[in-house]
Amino acid sequence: MDFINEKYAVIPITLRSDEEIQKNMAPESNSFIERAKFLLVNGQNFQKMFVAKNIHECLSDSKGAQQLLEIIANQLHSLHDESLIKQYIKAVSEIFNKIQITNQMKQSYSDICFNIFTKQYQQYEIINSCAEILKYLDDLDIYKEGLYLETDNQMYQILKIIEIYYHKFTPELKKQAHLQIKSSMKHKDERVRKIISEILLSNQQLLKSILHEFDWIDKFTTLIYDQSKDVRMSSAKFFLATYELNEDIHKSRLLLLLENIIRQLDSSQFEFCQLISQYSLNSDNLQTIFIEKITEIIYISNENMFRFLESLHNYYQIIKQFNEKHSILIDELLINSIQVLSEDMRNYDIFKCLSNLFSCLSHDIQFKVIQKLFVNFELNQIIFIPYLSEIIVKATLINKNKIWLQQLQSIYETFKKNVFLYETKGLWNEISNMIDTMIIISRLLFLQKDFLQQCLKMSHMGSKFIRDKIMNMLIDKIIELDTLESRDSIIQNYLGFINHQNYQLRQLSIEFIIKLCQQRSRKFFISNNLINVLQLQYDPVALVRAKIPRLLFEIKLLFWNDEKEILSRITQIFQNLMNDKKFYIQQISKDYLVELSNIQYSNAQKTIEQNQIMNEREQQEYANLKVIKQQLLLNPKNIKTDVSKSRNQTPTSRLPPLNKRQNNFLQIPKGVQPRKTSAQRTIQSKSPQPFK
Repeated sequence: MDFINEKYAVIPITLRSDEEIQKNMAPESNSFIERAKFLLVNGQNFQKMFVAKNIHECLSDSKGAQQLLEIIANQLHSLHDESLIKQYIKAVSEIFNKIQITNQMKQSYSDICFNIFTKQYQQYEIINSCAEILKYLDDLDIYKEGLYLETDNQMYQILKIIEIYYHKFTPELKKQAHLQIKSSMKHKDERVRKIISEILLSNQQLLKSILHEFDWIDKFTTLIYDQSKDVRMSSAKFFLATYELNEDIHKSRLLLLLENIIRQLDSSQFEFCQLISQYSLNSDNLQTIFIEKITEIIYISNENMFRFLESLHNYYQIIKQFNEKHSILIDELLINSIQVLSEDMRNYDIFKCLSNLFSCLSHDIQFKVIQKLFVNFELNQIIFIPYLSEIIVKATLINKNKIWLQQLQSIYETFKKNVFLYETKGLWNEISNMIDTMIIISRLLFLQKDFLQQCLKMSHMGSKFIRDKIMNMLIDKIIELDTLESRDSIIQNYLGFINHQNYQLRQLSIEFIIKLCQQRSRKFFISNNLINVLQLQYDPVALVRAKIPRLLFEIKLLFWNDEKEILSRITQIFQNLMNDKKFYIQQISKDYLVELSNIQYSNAQKTIEQNQIMNEREQQEYANLKVIKQQLLLNPKNIKTDVSKSRNQTPTSRLPPLNKRQNNFLQIPKGVQPRKTSAQRTIQSKSPQPFK
């Protein structure tokens, strides 16, 4: 609902009369108490509801809260709107819980609660809220009189009174309370029968007294067989929660009652099965009945595959903990069903459920399930994709036999073939999951070089999410790769995007070099001619030019006060961008210049040490690559062992994290490549182009 005074929800816009608006508007005031008092007296019901729902705002003012309680009390005596009564009672309960109430106010609300208890409200929440208030009252009359309410229509209220005041009852009142509870077990109102178990569990003194009654089990059995499912659930929970207490008193009848509870279980009562399974069930007969019942539930669900897997997931651990015979039968049922399921799997929920169940299975059964599933992998691969990487990791830990490795090879080749088909359909999440799976398989089968070539092909896909994922992965691989050729292929791939007709790929080339500036040395920057990217300062697309200021900022941090020619060019480009025809590009350039001017020159020594460590790391990497190449020529079979060994010898662990925005950077070897002039730019398009 829209409000003219929306902050205080005073009056709806639908009211047309100015006089009515003025009449119902609360006076402007900083005090919630004053506004609340005005609305409670003069407002409409929805305004009074607003005050009740926000009553917590008055709790810091004890005197003001007492005033609101008085106004609400006066209205409750004659109020008939059950929704407003419910909100009022909840508000009063909140105040009683936080603030010390006067005896006079307590007496007033004691009368109100008793009057409410004598009425037949449809909303039992009102009764429950009144019960919360009664906990703070000490009225001896209310619970004495309450026990003699009209037992048919006010039984719910009677039970709540017993729950609250039982600890104060005299022996005579306790005896009367026991009679009331027993008579309520056959009450016509389902909510009355259901609350009995909740009340008994919440009051330990009452519980122990009831359990020692001779005919208690006989009476309570009626609730176990109640026609209402909610009542049966509540009663069975009570029975199981009090099993040990009952065992010493009524042991002869417990087993029969527990057996009857088990026999009436259905597929919706998994919580019961969990509770029952917590007991030892030492009786062989009970254990057999329990397992047979669960097995029956699973078999009933077998026609619907999803329900079957769901049921099996729920009960699998329970079955496993009892009987090996039934456990084997359930495993066989699962394997046979997976065979049927894998032939035509079209439901994502089914495979999600199967994925959850997978973690519960033993290693042998896990592998058998995987073999069954992969029979029709080509048909159902889109269902497998979200879960495949996790399954492969688990399955590889179990078994690395030749058949499994061949299956992995088949998956890898299938993904290589289909990844570009999925691109045409825009299935980007599936492609991302396929990449994750191919990473794992390439490591297991030593296909890293082949996977690198695949990544280079995917680096210009039509989704920024996928392009960024590939780029970040390849930047990490620059350090890990075994050969300089592979490393160069990555760099040249992204440098090639500088002149690409698609503006998004030109943006990608800038982002790639920005990340390299953050992770590599000045020597690396110069030796790979990364400076060529600066020709994009003249790009016809503003979105591309907008990325240049950030690039200049990172290059400046990398070179700092060295390589005067490069730094002079950076300064000139900054000036050009601050005169760009697009205002937001001017602003971005100014922001980065301001940030550069704020960097202090206080960490020179630390910067020297960090740059030396970085250069040492890169030199060690190049040395390792040289050794690997020589060993490959001598003995190609030993290359994998030597690669991992040489990598472990690199000093990357000594490299502290760099914060380029706070540090200064040092000199690099001279001999910078001559920069290209604007006449040498070769951008093929003057406007954004779609992916092809």
